[in-house]
Amino acid sequence: MLDKETIRVLLNLPDIAIDRIVVEGARTLKIFVHSILEGTHCHRCGKPIDHPYGLSQEITLRHVSLGEYTILIVLRPKRYQCDDCEGRPTTSQTLSWYTPRASVTKGFEDQMLLELINSTLEDVSRKQGIGVDALQGILDRRIDPEIDWSAIETLEVMGIDEISLKKGHRDFVAVISAYVNDQLRVIGLLAERTKAAVKGSPGSPGVVISYKTVA
Repeated sequence: MLDKETIRVLLNLPDIAIDRIVVEGARTLKIFVHSILEGTHCHRCGKPIDHPYGLSQEITLRHVSLGEYTILIVLRPKRYQCDDCEGRPTTSQTLSWYTPRASVTKGFEDQMLLELINSTLEDVSRKQGIGVDALQGILDRRIDPEIDWSAIETLEVMGIDEISLKKGHRDFVAVISAYVNDQLRVIGLLAERTKAAVKGSPGSPGVVISYKTVA
């Protein structure tokens, strides 16, 4: 078994330290972590707060697999109290690598978006052992009516793949992918699958659009 520091590096999750690692079954690692960041922002007034108020309930998040091992990250978010707002409300700290109330990390979401190219929700659900509803939740969180071109410095060729949400259904999502800094990335999920929808975003660069239609 790898040591904690090596596993922490492989997880590629910032601002955490590993407390312990538990092997569950033959191919699941449950990794208990804690945040090394201090403070958060009040959910009511938005001001920075640093008055500790214990820990929130434990959350478990599916993360990108390490080799043959399914990875579950277990975290109890830090909680802070606002001394400025009436009633002194508390707010749980949220780290950058997950979305509140999600059951997976953002890294796992990125992996699933790539898996969905040329596949359906049902296909990926079976292969990855994750529910169709959870995959639909990832799509709902990540679908954007426009591509954020400002985050991409150079782009020569990109691909557009149409994925059906279920076998036999004419219900599609357009996955916009490209190699950015030599790494394949999903740069957009569009509800429409037309060239106009892709090129209509403000700041769209002059790019060659490569269409790949999935039946």
